Amino acid sequence: MTRYAQIVGATVHGVYEYDPLPEFAPNIVMIPLPADSPVQPGWRYEGGEFVAPEPEPDPVPYSVSMRKVKLALYMTGNLLSDVEELLDSMPGDDGAIARIEWATAQEVKRDWPLVVGLGAQLGLTEGQIDDLFRFAATLPE
Repeated sequence: MTRYAQIVGATVHGVYEYDPLPEFAPNIVMIPLPADSPVQPGWRYEGGEFVAPEPEPDPVPYSVSMRKVKLALYMTGNLLSDVEELLDSMPGDDGAIARIEWATAQEVKRDWPLVVGLGAQLGLTEGQIDDLFRFAATLPE
C-alpha cells in the first residue's frame, strides 16, 4: 500500500492508503508520500514541498503566583523596575489601591485590570503579556 496526501487548495485534507491509486476526478490532487512521512491533515503543500503547521502555543495560565510574576518581570529585561515605577507614580486612591494589591496579592490573574493597564502603559501587546504569563508559569516554586 502506498500513502497519498489529498491536497485541497494548498492544504493536506487527508492521508489515505491505496494500491493501486484509483482514478479520481481531475480536481482531486493526490500526492504520493514516502512510507515514513510524518505528513498529516493540516500540513501545507507549497512549491512541491510539505510544510508542517506551526505548533499551537501553550495555553495562557489563568493565574500565576505573584512571586513567579515578579521573577518573570525581572528576568525579561527587568520590567519589574518599570512596573514598580509605574505603581509609585499612580496618584490618588487608585494608585494606593494598586500598590496595596501589588504588595499583598498571592497570585496574579491574567485578566486582572491592573495587569491589563500596566501592560498597556509599558507598551506590551496582548501576546507579549500572554508570553510573560507562560514564562512565569514555567518557573519553579
